This record gives sequence, structure tokens and C-alpha cells, in this order.
Amino acid sequence: MTEPPLLIQADGFSLRPFHPDDAPSLWGALEESRPALRRWVGIGDMDGSVDLVRARIAQWSAAFDGRTRLQYALISADDAVLGGCALEHIDWPARTFQLGYWVRTSALGRGHATAAARALTRAAFEVLAARRVAIWTDVANGASVAVARRLGFVLEGRLRHERLNAAGQPQDTCIFARTDAAGL
Repeated sequence: MTEPPLLIQADGFSLRPFHPDDAPSLWGALEESRPALRRWVGIGDMDGSVDLVRARIAQWSAAFDGRTRLQYALISADDAVLGGCALEHIDWPARTFQLGYWVRTSALGRGHATAAARALTRAAFEVLAARRVAIWTDVANGASVAVARRLGFVLEGRLRHERLNAAGQPQDTCIFARTDAAGL
């Protein structure tokens, strides 16, 4: 199995696996962004304390080591957590990955989600020999849809009432995918 990169440079920040020492900064990013994040992702298991965030980082580290989920932190030049980006739902024999990303509220509008998604998608194809990288997103998540489109992901379909969103309501999910890194 190909070793995933431990450091990826992006525009003005880097991507690397979360470390236990990131827990306070990640906690701050989550607290600041909780209202926005709750709309799109389930983060309730990290409510309450830095210790719960530290426990989640330990789970991500174990998954990274086992190559079942490659969770990266977006780290600013001053070591602050700007967000997260992951390759998940990995099928190593088929070399397919699903890409997810989020950016803390105070860092929105600066292109960080696009830069992180671009850098991790490029690494998936160039380092991990991906055959396919997909983005599954709620059709109502305009920012995520815009990232997929900016990076040349092709809309493959819309799954109606595919899952319940964070509010417990049926959501339509758009599936975007790329099968190469050309033009990234």
C-alpha cells in the first residue's frame, strides 16, 4: 500500500495529520464554527471539552495509521488550525477516495477550502495513484458545490433524499468526481 504524504503544501498553509497538541486549536475552530458546521456535518460527539477533541484526534490518528481515513489539518503559518480535509470511504484495491473539507468561520472567503481540496486531490492522484476522487455534498451546501466546480469535478448525479441532514431532514446529495489530476 502506498504511504500517504505526511505534509502537503497548499496556498499559504500546509496540510498534515492532526497531532494531539492541535486539540486546543481545533477545539477553538470548532467552537467558533459550530453553528455553520452543524448545518452540514455531525460534530456533536466533540461537544463539551478539549478532551473529547483530543480523543477524536486519537481516532483519526489510528485511522490514518490503518489507512482507512486520511484526516489532515489545515495549519496556518503560525500553527493555528484553519480547518480539516480528509480522504475517506477509501477503497484501496479500486484506488477510489471520497474527499471532505471544512474551514473555520474566521478563515472563510480566502480560498482555503479550494486550495486544500486541490492539494489533497492532487496528492491522491500523484502519490496514492487514485483512479477516482469524489465529493458527496448536500445540494444546498453552495460553498461545497462551488469548490467541486472550481476544481473541475464533474457532477455525476443527484441522489434524492439520500440521507438525513444534520437537522434530521431528508437531503439531496450531489456526487461530483474526478478521474485524473489534469488541470488541477
